[in-house]
Amino acid sequence: MNPQTIPAGSTATLQGGDCSTLGSFVAVSGGENQVGGSGEVQTLTSSPGDSWTISVHNPGVDAATVNVTSVCQPV
Repeated sequence: MNPQTIPAGSTATLQGGDCSTLGSFVAVSGGENQVGGSGEVQTLTSSPGDSWTISVHNPGVDAATVNVTSVCQPV
């Protein structure tokens, strides 16, 4: 897992694992799991690539922690 922190009231771009480290692979999908913080993090965008990339907003009053995963597929 790769826990990443989003400060309270901010928007951030987060990435899952880099599929290109496996060779000729790309991230075709992914997901996120909030593991800390009082406000529910809102996913604004998500996109494939070398890793699954998401843009999220933390509306909470404290920092939120999110794990992002990439689902890799050969190209």
